[in-house]
Amino acid sequence: MLRALRDEHGATLTEYALLVACIAVVVIGAVQLLGTGSSNGLTSAGTTISSGRHVPGSGNGGGNGNGGGNSGCGTQC
Repeated sequence: MLRALRDEHGATLTEYALLVACIAVVVIGAVQLLGTGSSNGLTSAGTTISSGRHVPGSGNGGGNGNGGGNSGCGTQC
């Protein structure tokens, strides 16, 4: 009877199961939060692209290779 009380194999398994469950809860929560933020950002980007609006300062400075810094913006900037 005392040997059964000292045996910790079951306790160790239970501790690992609780640890895995806690990690799973944290991971699921993080994925849901990041998923919502990513979805909102991608939706906003898609709406901007499909509407054809130009957003000043949005990284359209490709240049023409001669070091002149041709932004390709023309008269729309």
